[in-house]
Amino acid sequence: MNYCFDHPQKGLMTALLKKTGLVLAGLLLLVPAQSLLAQSAEDALLFTQRLPATGARSIGLAGAGRAGLADYSAFYTNPAGLGFLRTSQVSGALSFLSATNDAQVNFPNSSEFFTEELTDQSLGNFAGAFKVPTNQGSLVIGGAFNQTNSFERTLSFAGLVNSGSITDVLLPFDDEFEVVEENGSFFPAFFSDLPEIAYLGGAIEFLPENVGTGDGLFYQAVNPGSTIEQASDVFQEGRMKDFSFGGAFEAARGVMVGAALNFNVGSYEFQSVFDEFDINNENTEDLYIVLDGDNELRGFDLVTYEERFISDLVGANLRLGVSAMANKDLRVGITLESPTFYRVDERFDTIISTEFDNGAFLSYGGLSGDVGRGTFEYDITTPWRFGAGLAYEVSGLTIMGDIEFVDWTQLELDANVDRDLFNSINRTIRNDFQAVINTRIAGEFSINNLMLRAGYAFQPDPIDTRLTGTDGSSVNRDKAYLSAGLGYKFSEKFVIDVGWMQERQDDLYAPDFVDYVVNEEVTRSFFVVGMSVLF
Repeated sequence: MNYCFDHPQKGLMTALLKKTGLVLAGLLLLVPAQSLLAQSAEDALLFTQRLPATGARSIGLAGAGRAGLADYSAFYTNPAGLGFLRTSQVSGALSFLSATNDAQVNFPNSSEFFTEELTDQSLGNFAGAFKVPTNQGSLVIGGAFNQTNSFERTLSFAGLVNSGSITDVLLPFDDEFEVVEENGSFFPAFFSDLPEIAYLGGAIEFLPENVGTGDGLFYQAVNPGSTIEQASDVFQEGRMKDFSFGGAFEAARGVMVGAALNFNVGSYEFQSVFDEFDINNENTEDLYIVLDGDNELRGFDLVTYEERFISDLVGANLRLGVSAMANKDLRVGITLESPTFYRVDERFDTIISTEFDNGAFLSYGGLSGDVGRGTFEYDITTPWRFGAGLAYEVSGLTIMGDIEFVDWTQLELDANVDRDLFNSINRTIRNDFQAVINTRIAGEFSINNLMLRAGYAFQPDPIDTRLTGTDGSSVNRDKAYLSAGLGYKFSEKFVIDVGWMQERQDDLYAPDFVDYVVNEEVTRSFFVVGMSVLF
């Protein structure tokens, strides 16, 4: 049985030690705690990848359109296509998202399956294009709002383990703390955020009676080898949006040149709650005792680890395109997109809480804690994008095909502080990422005023190294999109479009503090309803 004596209330103890200058942890407020931040190569990739299509018609075509479509989606695919518009138009669409996550977790003694679903609705796009009267040729200008990505996703799982606990990871290493003395009592002063939050939140405890004896100075709430239930809820949300301004003109007969200046804004929020329950009451009052002031907090019942970060992104880039009629049936196009330069403002916090068998509760972090929360700024520069497309029309049927080249090894992160961290991230990108070719193929068939559409898009995983799943097999994180749609022209002035696109991807969720990973099969379906007014 381990006891901890002469332990004042932890919040007051921290304030006292800071006041006397004996705690160096206050210096951590001047430097970001990277273990609690979101900056990583995969986070940068998550923020900067985007959906192949936006808008009802483009969704039905899986984003094919590099050859140049006479449609407001040209702002997103190839702005040169605007030059083929025959009239001015105003368009808008609502987007409905349904996401399903089928997960498998191989716990030490069982394999469990879980399914989570969520839905969301938002404004998918709004655009206006004005055909300027000219004596000859074509000139079209306008602007568009497009939702370019959605981060909505959720995951939940739970199972029994007897081979480890999050509290194993929360114990500090020797270089993460020092022992200080105040009025004859010993206390830990931490140099690392996570062990300090765990200590103040009651998940680990300091043993002052072991100072100078060579015995361990900390012990943990969960007794090693006991059976506990681990449960986690993970939630992601947010969107990326483009505000585009540009146009196209006819540089030669049947040859359109277009450009769009794009301002990119968005937000991403990640929340994770990880719980450990003493489901069989094996961690009794005699095994774990914390003295909080004059109160004894006895026995472990529940430890909760919560983390959250919110990223706000602002960026800009330039998209250029050429679209030409090779003959009366064949249209070809090429696109060039500059890197997007993002500024990311990030807020993060961590909370660790412990509930005890006698009903007591101890928690630290979040808005109430100085440690493990803060803000950070950094920059992301995306690679160049090169695209090309063909569109062949015969007897009311149009077949389209696109390719897009992106060298993800050129993705780069930067900040004014902690250069070593960002240099390491950029080395990881150069070593583990790869160049990819995104492909899209689609068809559109017109019958009088009715248009039927279908398409397929494929985006290879930019990460060259495969992840390993719970069964030892590699996990392929390529993204595949299947789409369908229709449009109906009610009159010369009014058109309704409906599009559906489904995204499928295998993925892994691998918490740092457990020895298993979660295999995920993620399916997201986008249903978009739009209308266009022609004038």
